[in-house]
Amino acid sequence: MSQLAYLLASIAIMVALSALGLHVAFCILAGLLVLGLLALGPRGLWAALSAGLTDLSIWDITASVALIAVLGSVMRELGQLDEMMDGLRSLGIRGRSLMAVSSALLGLLPVPGGAILSASVVDEERRNLKLGEKGPATANLLFRHLNFFIYPLSPALIFLANLASSTVSSFYGLRPSGTSPRRPFNTKDLAGLLKGLIPILAAPVLGSLGFWLSPSLCISILLSLLLAKPSKEVLKKVLQGLRKSKAHSFAVPVLLALLFRTVFKASGASGVLRTLLGKMG
Repeated sequence: MSQLAYLLASIAIMVALSALGLHVAFCILAGLLVLGLLALGPRGLWAALSAGLTDLSIWDITASVALIAVLGSVMRELGQLDEMMDGLRSLGIRGRSLMAVSSALLGLLPVPGGAILSASVVDEERRNLKLGEKGPATANLLFRHLNFFIYPLSPALIFLANLASSTVSSFYGLRPSGTSPRRPFNTKDLAGLLKGLIPILAAPVLGSLGFWLSPSLCISILLSLLLAKPSKEVLKKVLQGLRKSKAHSFAVPVLLALLFRTVFKASGASGVLRTLLGKMG
């Protein structure tokens, strides 16, 4: 049971540091060190960290989060996200429907970075509708997980829970006090919609074909550049997007969280929890 006590201590440390306003990366690092040193000792902690740092799948996920931050920032600088939203409006999708559809599309990116893109897009429409933050934030969270219907990762229970949450999100907090601008259909907007969708859809399509996430996202970024017709001005915007993406601020906490998982598994705490929960019927 000592492993469980060490786990609870590490979680308490993370919660306390987070309450003090420390960056999430420092909170996870502190929890990782507390759990590792108490449960494994210095040598055991080093062995667990070494195993994690040499695991290519961990680096693939970490790089993917950083690359999605870059992709979103680059697409915004190139105007491709705005063109995508205008294309959806041109098809008659606006207001509450636009928040739902845009969240679902951007949620196809199967790592935490999808939230980075989705939240900014939903926030723009929130301002058009003069809504508060709570309802649109809930819609963003719930509709962004429609990928449960697509990726073969979830049992029927999650399918049903997702269906229920999507139904609730259609009503919760999305009663507009303003109106979203109507946009007449034109082929230019449709072309803009395709320019926005192609880089976003490329990664999940390649992933379904067996490609690793990070190479797939590199291809998405390349497609974004090619669709913008490379030039000096485009290159300048890309560099601005890369600088504004703050990719490291998303990737470092994810890396530390994955290393925390590695230490957690090595500590034996998962076995203790399994035994304890098994006795609870």
